Amino acid sequence: MDQLATQEATIMNDSSPYLSVAMIAAVDPVARQSAAATFLLDLPDAAQLSYDLAVDRPEPALRRVIADRDGTAEAEFVDLDHGCLGCTLRQDVLATLARLTDIDRWRTVVLALPLATPPEPVAAAVDTAVRDGRLVGIRLAPVVAAVDGATAVHDILGDDLLDERDLAHGPRDRRSVGEAVCAQVEYADAVLAVGNSGRQSVGLLRRLLCSSAFLASPHRIDVADLIVRRHDTGLARARIHPLQPAGRPQPDADGVWTLVLQSGRPFEPQRLMARLEDLGTGLIRARGHFWLPSRPGVACVWDGSGGQLSVGIHGPWGDRMPGTALTITGVDPTERERIRDAFATILMTDRELGDLDRWRGVDDGFDPWLGTASSAA
Repeated sequence: MDQLATQEATIMNDSSPYLSVAMIAAVDPVARQSAAATFLLDLPDAAQLSYDLAVDRPEPALRRVIADRDGTAEAEFVDLDHGCLGCTLRQDVLATLARLTDIDRWRTVVLALPLATPPEPVAAAVDTAVRDGRLVGIRLAPVVAAVDGATAVHDILGDDLLDERDLAHGPRDRRSVGEAVCAQVEYADAVLAVGNSGRQSVGLLRRLLCSSAFLASPHRIDVADLIVRRHDTGLARARIHPLQPAGRPQPDADGVWTLVLQSGRPFEPQRLMARLEDLGTGLIRARGHFWLPSRPGVACVWDGSGGQLSVGIHGPWGDRMPGTALTITGVDPTERERIRDAFATILMTDRELGDLDRWRGVDDGFDPWLGTASSAA
């Protein structure tokens, strides 16, 4: 039953023709609710549309709640489509936003995603639906990542897994907490740090933000100014693109360091395998791309946080020159020189570059992660 439809007669409209949709992503429930409450308190015509994974039912489902200053307007369970949280979430968000524009009760909707959900797929789905006319009267306002400032360093760089905090999106979800937080923070237009944020937490978050995003606390943000901005999905995707430029080196500050390691040379596969742990693990956030002489036609992705490292294939280089570029941020100064040394050691030498043909059709040892080398050449 559509509980909101019965309230349509009491709706008060303003002059705005659009329903602004701001998105909040988090791994911490208190941080998520604190950020959402900031919007509801500062914007009298705002509602919160929140989703949570309900695991205490016979079959997992999403719990959808719509609330505003006056309380809960609707609370429903949504069965997962073929057990897929992501697909179900996107479909239900689009249907619910369409319904809310028809009801026309609020001018702003704060979309609080399920904990540990990456915002990019949902933002892309809303943006696509707006562009192709399936959603009318919707404007995509900024995407906000809400973090616990007191635990941000551990959350991002530690080795905790989501399932260890009961945050996994199913039995196959083996993501680390850091992977989930980074997917939210690095994509967001703004990051709200809730609680007592130490200097190191602030310093780390600022290193991970893109240049156009900003960091604030819920108590020191002008929500009215934020909500009139637009979220640009193209720009947001570009700033998390694995082939983006590595950026500029930054001086150490607040107990945080950043290495920008880049070269036109490929990694030597055998040395990369031998020193993978030296280069890719520790209290670090690392992302970028690399190439191998055994797979010269494809760009390989490097993505790691805390104790986890993921390598994979992005796709053809296209009109880009093959290159290797990693941006690595950490807090332990003893790890910096180890990583710098490993990077320099793994790169191919001048002599090795003169004999690249020897790698054609050779098993480089990375088939389990990158597929067969012959198909990627």
